[in-house]
Amino acid sequence: MALFPKKYISPDLLQRVSPITQTIVVLAFAGISMLILAQTSQNPEMEWMITCSALGFFVWQNILLFFLRKTQWLRYTLQSFALFLVLSVCLLTLASQISTTSIANLREYRVLLLTTFVFYILGTMVATLMKYIALMLGIND
Repeated sequence: MALFPKKYISPDLLQRVSPITQTIVVLAFAGISMLILAQTSQNPEMEWMITCSALGFFVWQNILLFFLRKTQWLRYTLQSFALFLVLSVCLLTLASQISTTSIANLREYRVLLLTTFVFYILGTMVATLMKYIALMLGIND
């Protein structure tokens, strides 16, 4: 039995999704959300909430797709970390330009950003370890 039946998600599609695609999609959705909610929301922290949520989403999808990837692990990981930093800088810059509240005044969001980065590193390490164990046991299919 295949891990992903053809009627749901193609394994070939998972191999073709790159960190660049993930970054562009997350940046586009987060940017559009920030621009729309900056005009409609009364919450002065909304841009920072979107930034943290978008980075968290990127981390989760990136680790999951890394784990399901069968080839080019190192290249995928290096691109992912570099693009995570680019995405972080872009979203933080956009949020600071749109928001009326500075990140310096929002301790909980600074902590959340730090924990997201730490989780990304640890999650990637755990996924790598699991991939190597599966490879050693011969269950990498």
